[in-house]
Formats: sequence, C-alpha cells, structure tokens
Amino acid sequence: MEVEMKIRGLMMDPSRTCPSWYSRTCRPAILPILGGVYEANAIALEIEKVQTPRPMTHDLLKNVLLGLEVRVQKIVVNDLKDDTFYALIWVEAKAR
Repeated sequence: MEVEMKIRGLMMDPSRTCPSWYSRTCRPAILPILGGVYEANAIALEIEKVQTPRPMTHDLLKNVLLGLEVRVQKIVVNDLKDDTFYALIWVEAKAR
C-alpha cells in the first residue's frame, strides 16, 4: 500500500542528536524520519530556495533528469536495511 508523504518540517532530535524531518500523510498522521546532517541541510536549502555557490551532489541527478526531459512521477520507499531507506524512483518521459 502506498501512502503519499510530504515534508512538513525539519528539527533536531534531542534524544539522538541527529536531524529528522517530519512528513505528513493525507491522513492526520506524522512520520518522523531520522537522517544525517548533510541530508537535512540539502532539504533545508531546497525548502528555503537557497542557491549554493556550486552544485550539490543531488543536483547531478536533477540535471540528468532535466537533460533527459523526464519528470519524477513518484518515489517509493520499498525497503529498510541497517537503518538505510531504499527507494524506487518512477520517472515519466514527455511525449515527443
């Protein structure tokens, strides 16, 4: 079963001293996702629309997708192993 999630905020988890972001489903539920400092920083930069002096690592994938003229349809987290989320990225090509 797939549940649509949207990031609603970032915060530090005081008990673990690591950043987490909170996602809200279409239902009134919140799912905290613990992550690393670099991931939280990248999310914060995107939310605040901050331009960095050089591209970030994740910008490479974004630029490849733009160059291929595809859009991300959805991202499905399909596994969790050793505290690492694994996901599938569904892309859709523009009609030519």
